[in-house]
Amino acid sequence: MSVQEKRESLGDIQTFVDLVELKDVTVMGLSGALKTDSDGESETQFELSFAPAFKSAGLRTRFKIEFTNGKATFMADMAAHWEFPHAVSFKADTVIEFAERVAFMTVYPYLRESIASTAARMNQPIPTLGLIKADHFSLDVDPESLQALIDKTALLETEIDS
Repeated sequence: MSVQEKRESLGDIQTFVDLVELKDVTVMGLSGALKTDSDGESETQFELSFAPAFKSAGLRTRFKIEFTNGKATFMADMAAHWEFPHAVSFKADTVIEFAERVAFMTVYPYLRESIASTAARMNQPIPTLGLIKADHFSLDVDPESLQALIDKTALLETEIDS
């Protein structure tokens, strides 16, 4: 029997949440830089990126915020490490829903605090990163590309276990 056949399918968000456990939140990167060539009047910009990584009984959900105002640029990059009690089979739509409804909401306070602390250490006004409402939040992720990554990871693990 192959590794893929032994895995429980995480086809719906309830099964996913019932099985998963948060193990750690890790700082992947953190920075701040003053804009010395700026008049301080430029428009505020906010960018969010998402990068998942998979293993047979685990998932890493990585979120990076880049925030720029007229005086400085801030970056906070955090990853939540999730584990399952046994090998599982991921489906892209369920991973996206989990990332939007659970994983991001878990990591967002860490991202906000990191940017606020960096601004304070730089003697800059602390940027307000507002409340994110789960029913108004979505990630710009292509489900087909994500499923291809999931399938490639599963295939690599199968080859390693063979």
